[in-house]
Amino acid sequence: MSQIIKEKLNPQRTVLSNKLNAVEGILHEYKTYQNDPNCLEGKFAKLCYRHVEKFKQGESLDSLLTEAINSEYLTESSFFDG
Repeated sequence: MSQIIKEKLNPQRTVLSNKLNAVEGILHEYKTYQNDPNCLEGKFAKLCYRHVEKFKQGESLDSLLTEAINSEYLTESSFFDG
């Protein structure tokens, strides 16, 4: 219930929180990829690591972070957030 109240009272806070979660996720995947470039070997890993494939294709960390920061996020919680 408190999460719903927070979202309704301060939607900008929710948007910024979603962006922060996205940045944290990208940084975590980048560190994982740097430590083990073959971390996508299993099917389950491909579901957990959405950005590693982009790193393998040459996408830069900066571009993915910029994309996450500039993305539009809904103010409602989503099952797939975080």
